Amino acid sequence: MKAGEEWFAKSLLEDAFQGYKSVWELYLKFETVFLSINFVALGVAIQHVKPEHRGPLVWAFVIQNAVTSTTSLCVAIYSWKTVQRYEQICKKIIEMAPVNKPLSQLALSPVPAWVGVYCGMANVIVHAVLAFLWYKASDIRL
Repeated sequence: MKAGEEWFAKSLLEDAFQGYKSVWELYLKFETVFLSINFVALGVAIQHVKPEHRGPLVWAFVIQNAVTSTTSLCVAIYSWKTVQRYEQICKKIIEMAPVNKPLSQLALSPVPAWVGVYCGMANVIVHAVLAFLWYKASDIRL
């Protein structure tokens, strides 16, 4: 493997890992705040807002939960694809430089794919349940 190819391959690995890390850091910060606000707002709405006046608040949170559920699904898919990409890059490095063959057992991503997929899909379910709870908290009937 030439020095330039090695540098490029290593930078691809670093980019894959850093991108994954950055996406999850931002996503977790958003989720923490959004879920906290969601539960507090739901409690406040049920206790202090008359059912006939909840409509705009309910629909705002139902829509936000639908959008966030879609985001969670996208993060789960991104997680799966990033892990696959990381492992493909590792395999390519080994193919390009047979001297790295003994490292083939280490070609797995440092983050198991199922973790990102599970977390993203769990949040899809959480947001669907929250959208339903918001809907049930209203007197709106379709």
